[in-house]
Amino acid sequence: MRRVSGQPKRAIAWELQLIGWIPLPTFAAGAVVSFVIGVGLLLQHWAIGESTYAESGRATVDDLVVGLIVAALIGYTMAAGRYLQIAILGDVYEAAGLDRETVWQLDEITVFGTSISVLRRSRLAGTVGALVGLWMLHSVGTPIFGEGGQLGELESLAWLSLAPLLWFLLARAAFNTVLGSTERSVSQPHHPKPHPIDLLDLRSVYARGRTGLRLALVWIVGSTIASPLVFDPALTIPLLPFLLAGVGVAVAALLLPSRRLHRMIQDEKRRELDRLRAELHRVRDDMLAGRSNEDGRLADLLGYRTYIEQIRDWPFDNPTVLRFLLYLLIPIGSWLGGAVVERMVSNLLD
Repeated sequence: MRRVSGQPKRAIAWELQLIGWIPLPTFAAGAVVSFVIGVGLLLQHWAIGESTYAESGRATVDDLVVGLIVAALIGYTMAAGRYLQIAILGDVYEAAGLDRETVWQLDEITVFGTSISVLRRSRLAGTVGALVGLWMLHSVGTPIFGEGGQLGELESLAWLSLAPLLWFLLARAAFNTVLGSTERSVSQPHHPKPHPIDLLDLRSVYARGRTGLRLALVWIVGSTIASPLVFDPALTIPLLPFLLAGVGVAVAALLLPSRRLHRMIQDEKRRELDRLRAELHRVRDDMLAGRSNEDGRLADLLGYRTYIEQIRDWPFDNPTVLRFLLYLLIPIGSWLGGAVVERMVSNLLD
């Protein structure tokens, strides 16, 4: 993908740039970011010994395990943002009847750039999220400040940066998912326009419908990565509302783009059925009055009307729905597997 200097009215978010600088596939680059953060946490854990957070009695999950999950979420969130930009733009090109591989020939500012106004609002959302992250540290008893108002030990300094960073990325991702999707055509007017809806060829509609499925799947996988944190009694109450909010964002990500297409398909079907109804009445009246012998045309029109009525109103084809359901088995399987393993270990220890 070609790199060009930034344009005055568009810019690329720093986390997308960071993933792009790593010469690996997108999610592999995200894994590198998580690995680096995880190694840093391991080093500081070995440097100061046992976790102060675990010793405080406010949590039963070791602080190091929590930190590694946070590291995994940070890398995943960065990589998912870059993946979505590429994949969704590919869907836009496919919906316009163009080759989606053309996306790889575009410059980075075209693929990953966002209008300055939208980017600023996403930063504001991220700042609010970072403040929520600091509140989360306080609510679970992590000692950010020691006696006399001084900063705590090395462990506290690590959490002071990691938790706000994660919540900044999550809040910005939520903004881009829910609000950014409604402004996509405004903030990126250079994108090719999709084909109008053709009830005889819905490939364009299905390509546009995949956007919501991609967004929802990314949030579901992220919620799966974070779900082990909820099993800790000290973290359940503070984290469960936000985990549910993540699922809510996934549902909104699926419905917001799809609902617009749903209405467009319904409107197109209604117009086509109204036209067919008028034509059916004309052909029937002419045939009954003996003015023409169009019984074959009448049968064709009736068959076409049945076809139009049976077109599903939602913009998903069967292969896409099947793949999405199969992907959903990944988090469900991980939850069930984790519960089974936990029960087996408990039975062995009791």
